[in-house]
Amino acid sequence: MKCEECGNAYTGYIVKKKKIYYYKCRTIGCKCNQNAEDVNELFEQYLDTYKINPELVLPLKQKMHFEFDKLNNSQRERMKNLRTQMADVQQNIDRLDDKYYVKEEMDEETYKKLVGKYREEKSKILDGMETCGKDSSNYTDYFSFALQISSKLTSIWTSGGIPVKEKVQEIIFPEGVVYNRKNQTFRTTKTNEVFSLIADVNTVSGDVKNGLVNKIVDQSIQVGKTGFEPATPWSQTKCATGLRYFPITHFYYVRLST
Repeated sequence: MKCEECGNAYTGYIVKKKKIYYYKCRTIGCKCNQNAEDVNELFEQYLDTYKINPELVLPLKQKMHFEFDKLNNSQRERMKNLRTQMADVQQNIDRLDDKYYVKEEMDEETYKKLVGKYREEKSKILDGMETCGKDSSNYTDYFSFALQISSKLTSIWTSGGIPVKEKVQEIIFPEGVVYNRKNQTFRTTKTNEVFSLIADVNTVSGDVKNGLVNKIVDQSIQVGKTGFEPATPWSQTKCATGLRYFPITHFYYVRLST
C-alpha cells in the first residue's frame, strides 16, 4: 500500500499503551497516520468489488468447459502433426549419419551443415511438443478454483495470515494499491485483467453482462494456450496448497484445501 500524496509505502506500527495498530507514511512531513483497523476494513470493502457474482459462476463454468474441450481437440491434432514431423526429421538425421559414418559418402563440412539444420528443426519440434503436451484436461478445474477465490476473497483475506494476504494482493493487484487518506479510498495502477473483467461484469446486466462473460472466457482461453507454470507452494499457510498462473494476463489460479 502506497500513499497517494507522495507515492511512498506505508509502514505499520503499534501504540503499545493503547494496543492499537497504525499505518504511517514514511515521508517526513506527509503526516499520513491512519488507524490500521479502519484502513483494513476499507480495503475489505474494496476487495468485495472483485468478487464474482454468484449468478455468473455456473454460466462461466459451462462456457469454459465447452471452450477447453475445443482446445483439447486442437492440441491433440497438433501433437499428431508434430510427431509426424519429428519422425521425418529423425529419419533425415539417420540417413545423414549413415552416409557420413557408415558409407563415407559425405564430407565432414557438408555433414555438419546439414545435420545442424535438422537438429535445429528437431529442437523446435520438441519445444512445440512440450508446450502442446501439457495436459489441458484440468483447465476447467483450475478455472473453478479461480472462481472459488473470487467468490471468497474477503474471507480468504480476513482469515489468512500475512503470506496469504500478500499472495491475494499480488494476484489481483500486481503493482500494489494506492491509498487516498483524504477521500479514504483505494485505487490501483494495474489490476489482474480477468479480475478487472469480473468487477465490470458485476455492475451490469442483460446482454452487456453476457458479452463480458464471453470476454472473460476468451481472455482465459487465449492465455491458456501458453500452458501452466509449475505450482508454487504457499508456505506457512493453512488455506492453500499451491499456485498456478497463466503468464500472459497474470491470472493466478489457487487451489484451496478443505
